[in-house]
Amino acid sequence: MKTGMVEATPIPAPARVLLTGATGFLGRHVLEELLRKGYRVRCLVRSPQKLPSGVAATPIVGDITQQEAVSRAAAGCQAAIHLVGIILQSRYARYDDIHRLGAQNVVRACASQAVRRLVHLSALGARADAPSAYLRSKWDGEQEVRNSSLAYTILRPSVIHGPGGALAQLLVRLARFPFLMPLPGSAEGLLQPVLAQDVARLAVQALSLPHTAGQTYDVAGPSLCTLEELLQAVSAVINGRHRRTLRIPLPLLMMVAGLLERLLRHPPFTREQLGLLSEVNVCSLGPLFRDFAFKPQPLDESLRSYLPMPPKT
Repeated sequence: MKTGMVEATPIPAPARVLLTGATGFLGRHVLEELLRKGYRVRCLVRSPQKLPSGVAATPIVGDITQQEAVSRAAAGCQAAIHLVGIILQSRYARYDDIHRLGAQNVVRACASQAVRRLVHLSALGARADAPSAYLRSKWDGEQEVRNSSLAYTILRPSVIHGPGGALAQLLVRLARFPFLMPLPGSAEGLLQPVLAQDVARLAVQALSLPHTAGQTYDVAGPSLCTLEELLQAVSAVINGRHRRTLRIPLPLLMMVAGLLERLLRHPPFTREQLGLLSEVNVCSLGPLFRDFAFKPQPLDESLRSYLPMPPKT
C-alpha cells in the first residue's frame, strides 16, 4: 500500500458504489457485474434514459467535469469505479477535461464524501511522452489518482472488445466488405485484445481485494495477434472462413479519417485510433494471475460468444 494512503479494507456487497461512465460500452458491463454481485449502484450520467431499462441503479444527473455533480453522486458511497473516457475529441469534450480534470473531480469528490475505495480505468501504454494525446491525457488522469490519499487501484487495459463495442462493430464491417477486407497497410503491431466482461469482473473484484490498493495493473487477454490476425479471427466466426485482405496505405487512411471526423459526429474510425495501431499493446498477465487469479477467456471462444455466426447451409 502506498505511503499516505488511507487503509484499504474489503468493500463487500451490498455497499453503495459510485459508477461513472455507466452508459458507455465498458460501463454497461461493469454495471451489470456490480448488480450481479449485489452492490447498490449510483450512476453519474448526463442522460438517465440511456441506462438499461428497468436497471436497479440510482441515476444522478450531472457531468464528470462538474465538481458539484460528482460530489453529489459520491455522497453516501463506500467505493467508486471511474470509467469515463473518450477516444475522439470535440469542441464539447477535450481529452484534458475528461481524462485529467474528470479524474481530479472524482478524487476530490471521494475525499470530501469519505469514499474509502477507488478503481480507476486508464489505458495500456499511457505515459507522459506518448505520441498520442489520448494516452498522454490518460497518464495525467492516473497521476491525479496516484497523488491522492485514496486507496486506489488503476487498471490499464489493452484494446477491449465485446458486444456493442466500437472495435467489434468496425471489424465486422471490414470482414463483410465485398471481394477483399480492407486493412491499414502498417497494421503490424501486436495487440492483446481483452473481453469487456473480463475487464468488468476485474474492476468489481478489486473492491473486495485490499492487497490491490496502491497498485497499477496492465490488463489484456491471453492471445497476442496483429490487427490482420484479429480481423481474420472475426471473419472466421461471421463468414465461416478466412478471407484475403487489401492493404491500404496509412497516410491515405489518415486523410480519410480526418475528413470523416469533420463530417460525422460519430465517424467509423479516427486518426487517433489509427495512430494507436502503432503502439505496443501487449503486457504480462503475471500480476493479474497472482493478485486476482485472473482467467481471461480465449480470443476465439470470446468472439464466438457474441459475434453473429454464418447461416447454416
